[in-house]
Amino acid sequence: MGDLALSLMLISLEALITFFLALSFASLKRPKQAWWVLLLVVLLLALEPLFNIWDGVVGSILHTLYVLLIYTSMVHFLFEGSILKAMSIEMLAALYTSVIEALFTAILFLIYSLEEQQAHEVISYCFAFMPTLIGLGLVILFYRWRSRRPFQREPDMTGWMLILLFSIPSYFEIHHLALTLWYDPNAGWLCFILSILLMFVCVGAFFLLDYSGRRQEADRENTALRQNLKLETAHIESMTSRYTQQRAQTHDFKNQLAVLRDMARRNVPQAEFSAYLDSMLEIDIPSVLYINTHRTVVDIVMSEKVPVAKEKGIDFQFQLDDLTDFPMPDDALVVVLTNLIDNAIEACGKIPQAADRHIWMRMKEEKRSALMCIDNTTAEPVVIRDNMVQTTKEDTLAHGYGLKNVAAMIERSGGMYFIEYDAANKKFRFTASLPMKTE
Repeated sequence: MGDLALSLMLISLEALITFFLALSFASLKRPKQAWWVLLLVVLLLALEPLFNIWDGVVGSILHTLYVLLIYTSMVHFLFEGSILKAMSIEMLAALYTSVIEALFTAILFLIYSLEEQQAHEVISYCFAFMPTLIGLGLVILFYRWRSRRPFQREPDMTGWMLILLFSIPSYFEIHHLALTLWYDPNAGWLCFILSILLMFVCVGAFFLLDYSGRRQEADRENTALRQNLKLETAHIESMTSRYTQQRAQTHDFKNQLAVLRDMARRNVPQAEFSAYLDSMLEIDIPSVLYINTHRTVVDIVMSEKVPVAKEKGIDFQFQLDDLTDFPMPDDALVVVLTNLIDNAIEACGKIPQAADRHIWMRMKEEKRSALMCIDNTTAEPVVIRDNMVQTTKEDTLAHGYGLKNVAAMIERSGGMYFIEYDAANKKFRFTASLPMKTE
């Protein structure tokens, strides 16, 4: 009975190791069923003694395949991803557990002889639990480290395939190493050194997967940034054309008003005055928001975005100083302004009451630095972690690139930014500071 309880406890710990390792690289698709599935896995693995009816190599192979199948099924059922990903995670977890067990077994044989181990069962029990407990603790620490790093993206299929191809031969090699130690206790130092090396390789595989995911994320961010820059460039060209046309029409309108004034002073005949006035009324003069910061791209973006906000019932107030020397190139400034203002308009648009929709914007230049600050009210609280907004949208990989692009442009210009949220007033604030260029 004691051996059965020990076996169930070890199986439970190994199941938790696999679970937390999978949780480090994948998202749960059935979170409410996770603990029930883990319990089912433990019960299924409790049937391991049935494989004792086959002796030797056949029984060992069947037992190994059975364990790998159960764990792979658990990962595939609970977590997002393909069967290849589930197999790779399970093989990596099995290799990791086996390496730790082999390492502690080598230490045990270096300290105690086989006869001493058999004479003191307490020692055997301690060394049976110690590696699994330590392994679980290290995996949980790795999971915590991974969970605190935002914008995770899992490795591609090539990465999972490489991990699988690395894990399978290493897994069987470490088992061969353990058997060698069992039949030849004098090989303790050799097994210890090889186990240490394999442990470093195994832990390195964890971080290799993390690095692969980070590279995938970085590549996608760069692609999105290039696409964003291309779209914003096309957008600003279109906006420039419309802005130029509006300015020209405004200039013509002023000239026409000057003509009307002169006609009134000269007391021209009423029929002539009325005919000219009627011709003016037939011209479609668009409403123009006149903004002049001496930085054309800022004038254009604001002239385009402020009316959009007004149409949605948003109170948009701004204070823009002379921005002639604002230390950011035009293409980057367009990306920053359009993304920040669009985000603010989107957030305000979700507020039911129009009286609560507000955007405040300020840009100014000082001797040593330039400041950009945008505040907006929100309908729901905003979660900020590591100076980035945690999106509430379902497809987290498809969203969030707006602020990433803004951050990239600010950092490229040598500046820094800060995001904060005032929960009491439901106000989100983005502040950026950029060093002024010196002669």
